[in-house]
Amino acid sequence: MTMDRRGYIPTVSLFTLMFLIISPFISIVVGMDQPTKEEYRVSECEFTIIMTSGPEITVTVFYPGYRGPLERYLRDQDAPFPVIVFSPGYGGSATDYRSFLENLASCGFVVAGASWSYESDREEDTAHVDHTKVLDRLEQYNDDRNSPLYGLVDTGSCGAFGHSRGARAAFMASGVDERIRNIAAWMPTLNNGSGIDQNANKLLFGGDNDDIASPEEWLDPLYYSSGEPFIYVTVFNGDHQPTEDIHMDITLKFFRYHLLDETYLESDVYGYDIRQRAESGEFHLRIINDGEVYDSHPHLSIIPVAEGEEEKDVKDSNDSPNLGFDALLIILFTFMILMWFKSKIRRFERKYYKFKI
Repeated sequence: MTMDRRGYIPTVSLFTLMFLIISPFISIVVGMDQPTKEEYRVSECEFTIIMTSGPEITVTVFYPGYRGPLERYLRDQDAPFPVIVFSPGYGGSATDYRSFLENLASCGFVVAGASWSYESDREEDTAHVDHTKVLDRLEQYNDDRNSPLYGLVDTGSCGAFGHSRGARAAFMASGVDERIRNIAAWMPTLNNGSGIDQNANKLLFGGDNDDIASPEEWLDPLYYSSGEPFIYVTVFNGDHQPTEDIHMDITLKFFRYHLLDETYLESDVYGYDIRQRAESGEFHLRIINDGEVYDSHPHLSIIPVAEGEEEKDVKDSNDSPNLGFDALLIILFTFMILMWFKSKIRRFERKYYKFKI
């Protein structure tokens, strides 16, 4: 059966119109596997705990909230949410980092910002021990029907991160509480990984111009004395303050990948995308994961050694290319090309002279 030409154009126009109508919805459905950065409305509450060292401190909790019945229903369908404990720097408050903590909560985390009272001697700090008190209290509120956190808290696999002295506490907390399996540290004053959970997922930031937690004195020894998996980012011209486009961006993706199972972020955390950022000169990146050792700038990596021994450059000790073998391959390849051209020229000469005769 043939289609009448007069009926053809209206049919095409109808299909075109249908496509234009449904195409926006197709785009929405296709993009649903990658949630937006801000998904939940953020609510806030607080409680206090008594630290092991004596002071009473405030813990401010940022968590996924709602504005109406529909938002509450959708929020409750996704609950419970993973917990992340945040520790500010010395003399600071968790609310000084409000914008980033709210950003984390909006992505589906219960974020507990603990405004610790640190000791003047960092060795006497108990903040890392008191992470357990924070998690225990959150579990209590999760079971309390009168709490705004009722049914929202999942402490099965937690995260901890912090800045400076707080980053030290976050790292060390993993060695105290087995619920903490994901750690992010912004310029910690810690230079030994012996007290942390060696199997935890670890993200470390430093700055090559940081005179408080310098990479050479603090962070390089921490990295090389800790087990995998480990991501170590050293910001070029970076100081002791975090930045939104590097520290906050990578930290957010790190926790979303590990705690929310957003596997499409693997390239941003361990793979091609973060390595491209490093190789473009944004920062120095070192990764140890699944037995693979990656270093974006090996000539900058110095492995700390025992006193009296000579320091070794990572490139010299691990990545030195066999230049003699490479040169031999180049010479052999060049020779083969020359021989091929020579044979072609001879064949052409034979045909040419035969034609001339």
